[in-house]
Amino acid sequence: MNLKRRNQSMVFMVIALTGLWLIGCATLGLQTQMQGEKYLSSGDYKTGIEAFSVRVKENPEDAAARYYLGRCFLAEKRAEEASIQLKKAAALNPGKAEYHFWEGVSYWALLDFDSERQSYQRAIALAPNHVPAHVYLGHNYLDKGETAKALSEYETALKLDPQHPEALFNRALALGKLGRSRDEVPAWKEYLKYYPDGSLARKAAENLNRLGDFTYRNHLIGIRLVTLDWIRFQPGESTLDKTAEPSLRVLGSILSINKTIKLEISSYCKGDAALAEARGMSVRKFLADEFPSVDPARLNVSFSGQPEKIVAGGKVYALNYSIAFRNLKK
Repeated sequence: MNLKRRNQSMVFMVIALTGLWLIGCATLGLQTQMQGEKYLSSGDYKTGIEAFSVRVKENPEDAAARYYLGRCFLAEKRAEEASIQLKKAAALNPGKAEYHFWEGVSYWALLDFDSERQSYQRAIALAPNHVPAHVYLGHNYLDKGETAKALSEYETALKLDPQHPEALFNRALALGKLGRSRDEVPAWKEYLKYYPDGSLARKAAENLNRLGDFTYRNHLIGIRLVTLDWIRFQPGESTLDKTAEPSLRVLGSILSINKTIKLEISSYCKGDAALAEARGMSVRKFLADEFPSVDPARLNVSFSGQPEKIVAGGKVYALNYSIAFRNLKK
């Protein structure tokens, strides 16, 4: 074999070995990722800490192992240890946006908000469509009183993920802080359209009512405060609109589970007590028909030809027609 051919063979051998090394690294990286995601999704953080601590000790330059070790530390509320590992992971692999993002979360846990902000900004510089980084950068701005900047980040996140819950909720919050009540009302409605349950839904409904909009209201059912959509009817009729059914099904499910609850269905219709009564009876019939386990005797209808008076945000509002649900007094 001449020198030229021998050199070519050596080059091909190096290429082949390099390819095998890269495949091996990729396989190890995939294994690390699968293992790490398993620990995080299962909540087995302590086992993850044990496993990745060994991995990091064996290979201190393993960025992925440090990343997952940091994530497990963070989940265990061991913020200082988490920050050490996540900072190192980001330094070892500075092109990985996710590492910078979680480094930022660890800084947040340490109350180091300036470093937190810089980490999210690095993540966004690497991956402009990184939705969590935009959302959390928005949180950082909001906490610091930089509300206009926060709103911009939430709106960017919503362009990428229109139903992101934190972005939807905090966009409405930011609009309120900026005094933009005309925009705040539809923003709260948008959040409640997708997320009508839970403590944030109750807060969203409170804010909406404070602004004089009662599209959603909180009702005390048993011992639970439940957010329900406005119960609508066909115009001038007692026939329930289809949009009323989801909220009534939520209510019926609660009554089916807790059989001690007796419910007052209060119906109001300004100037038309008969229509108010008919609408209250329509609600009662729907619940009784759709939930046979709910004894109709537990559902009492009261009605009034007067508007419902409701206090919200320090003001008194008169609702020309409405349905309110209250625990029936024993």
